[in-house]
Amino acid sequence: TFWTQVTKEQCWFWMGPRTGDGYGKVQVGRKLWQAHRYAWTISRGPIPEGAFVCHHCDVRHCVNPGHLYLGYQRSNMDDMVRRGRSTRGEKNPNARLTAVEVAELRTLWAGGQWTQRALAEKYKVSKPQVTKICRGERW
Repeated sequence: TFWTQVTKEQCWFWMGPRTGDGYGKVQVGRKLWQAHRYAWTISRGPIPEGAFVCHHCDVRHCVNPGHLYLGYQRSNMDDMVRRGRSTRGEKNPNARLTAVEVAELRTLWAGGQWTQRALAEKYKVSKPQVTKICRGERW
């Protein structure tokens, strides 16, 4: 059964197969489940349409129903940022600027002596990117 593949400590670790990003996976009949979603379903009932089963513990292969809660896209993204797991700023592998450079860019722009086009050339990024940084829409 499902629970025989679980090691129960504070987190209940799924010991069966996992997805490439670390979530447990289990096949039940013809359906492939993420293990934490299956644990929720057999412990608490159906998952509402569009809902995520999130982890209070941040352990992707934890199936402890006490560590799980329902969330939605926005709350899940807010939680990711709050816990420092997002790839914003320098954590983003595609980032071209450092946090220091962004702060410097904003200071130069606020000083009024640099155009956004000149800043884009100085930092080797596009002008629309500079606009978004100056508006606070990026970084």
